[in-house]
Amino acid sequence: MNNDTKVAWNSISAQTGLEARAISKHFVAKSGTIPILKNVDLAVSAGDSVAIMGPSGSGKSTLLNILGTLEPPSSGELSIHGINPFGLPQRELSRFRNQRIGFVFQEAHLLPQCTALENVLIPSLAGFENRNQDNLAHATKLLDRVGLRDRANHRPGELSGGERQRVALARALINTPDLLLADEPTGSLDWKIADEIASLLLDVHKEFQTVLVVATHSESLAERMSERWRLVDGRLEQF
Repeated sequence: MNNDTKVAWNSISAQTGLEARAISKHFVAKSGTIPILKNVDLAVSAGDSVAIMGPSGSGKSTLLNILGTLEPPSSGELSIHGINPFGLPQRELSRFRNQRIGFVFQEAHLLPQCTALENVLIPSLAGFENRNQDNLAHATKLLDRVGLRDRANHRPGELSGGERQRVALARALINTPDLLLADEPTGSLDWKIADEIASLLLDVHKEFQTVLVVATHSESLAERMSERWRLVDGRLEQF
């Protein structure tokens, strides 16, 4: 990536947000080509939130993986704050993903040997120049923000499911991302804890003015988003 591109990246308006244009994804099997996504269009402004619903196997996770640059589309274009991440060299794509995108999954995926604080810090230790110089103080503040400051030195095995999800949310925010992606973030929790995590997710999304995209089966979670979409036969339909 040349210097001009770096300047453009660092000066992008936060209002540009996320835009997916005609995103399609297919997999090749012995039986032939299996289409998963078909010409998906989605535009989300900074500070807005979107729920993506659909049955298991409808392609929700595949779409989030593409939006999070974890896998490329078969065709179509993705723009995050004016940048096509798939047009970047691999190292710059990894840097972009690390600094601009936060992930929260159904399972917290915390390292069991690390404390809550250490787990939150992990994305800031990836070897890229980071916008937050005092990462330890920032991680501590994030744990405080999600109500776990007094659990900072506890390992995942000493935390409840809801507490582990709170740590995962703090970890997703450590690099102050522009895009926050959550794949069934409340799916493994009971209704009361799920409601608490949903409220916290929306609160920090508004506080940090991220673009928030949530894949969920939960009608109650979806109803709290700015927009609701459903994947039907590989296509996104707003409802």
